[in-house]
Amino acid sequence: MGTRISLNHRNIDHLVLEKTLKAFYVKDNGNSPPYLHNLIRLAENTSLFLTDEMKQCLMEINDFHIEARYPDTKHSFYELCSKEFATAYFTKIKEIYKWLLSQMV
Repeated sequence: MGTRISLNHRNIDHLVLEKTLKAFYVKDNGNSPPYLHNLIRLAENTSLFLTDEMKQCLMEINDFHIEARYPDTKHSFYELCSKEFATAYFTKIKEIYKWLLSQMV
């Protein structure tokens, strides 16, 4: 059960970053964000300057949304989502989220 909770948390982690990036999209473009969940594509349509490391991390976090929501890929993601995996990504996600908030002027 603990792993399943981590699986759901990874999807929520993705949503936190997605909604934050969509806020930047609205701020920078003055209209509603597109109906997409790809964190890199959202960031590319803002004035944010992401490091290569951040881009790589966002690409990896994109998988959290897809794999946590669709049953055919859920099992492999379930197997991957150990406590160590979850802790490592939670730390990365928290750092990106704090950085994004610091850019909100």
